[in-house]
Amino acid sequence: MITVLSENVSPRLSYICDFIFKEQLGLNYNITTSLNPQESINHTCIVGYGVVSQNPNKQFLIPNQGLLFQNDIRTQIISIQEKKCNAPLNANMKYFFAGASPDFEFDLFSACFYLISRYEEYLCLHTDEYNRFPHQQSLAFQADFLHLPLVNIWLTEFAHQLKIFFPELIITRPKFNAQITYDVDMAWSYKNKGWLRTLGGFITKPSLEKIKVLLGIKTDPFDQFDFIKETHQNNLSDVIFFFLMAEKTSKYDKNSSPKNTDMQALIQSISANSTIGLHPSWQSNFFATLLES
Repeated sequence: MITVLSENVSPRLSYICDFIFKEQLGLNYNITTSLNPQESINHTCIVGYGVVSQNPNKQFLIPNQGLLFQNDIRTQIISIQEKKCNAPLNANMKYFFAGASPDFEFDLFSACFYLISRYEEYLCLHTDEYNRFPHQQSLAFQADFLHLPLVNIWLTEFAHQLKIFFPELIITRPKFNAQITYDVDMAWSYKNKGWLRTLGGFITKPSLEKIKVLLGIKTDPFDQFDFIKETHQNNLSDVIFFFLMAEKTSKYDKNSSPKNTDMQALIQSISANSTIGLHPSWQSNFFATLLES
């Protein structure tokens, strides 16, 4: 059992403690704002979050930079720093929300909350053409850790330090597995689009490749299903295919009609060896009833 000693209790603090201790470290915890010397005897594993108690037992101190006790969303001052991790990582680790503590260099709770809540996206002023948060605006991109599972790296370091501090703790890290999925937005680039769309395509963008594909001389460039099967050594049992099945095409929904016999045959062929699912159309973002039809 971990006892988190804090000056305050907030929904943000409870949320991140659930994530770190329960989900990621397999530890039970409780949060308290006070421990008198008598009570402290019964609390052997104490994490002081910006608070130092008069405690006969040693406590692991994490600095508190205040984010978890704010009630609004505001621009945060972020300064990226770097340190060398201890075993088992033995690599450099970037971090922010640094603070004065002999046990941990930064406010782990606030930093984890900032990243996994996607805090910065709520402050986004300029979205992309699809009204999404551009990755170029993210701290991870600007500080060059977009390719790293930084929260997991932090928690590996934290678990290591915590275990040294409290050897009696039994820490259980979650096991991860990869689930391979394919989104089939357009099964074919040129084939099975219907004569009207095909004719319109020729008029707006003539292509010799398109003619060869339609005459059966060349394979459609989007038809990669044989390649996928070979990649998985013909074992697609653990793979999920999500097919875009919009009945009406739009600027962003350019799939073949779900009524097309070749499209139906493709889905039946894939479903014989793999799990299949529905890939929502762009239009369904605005008309949820399309998913029910």
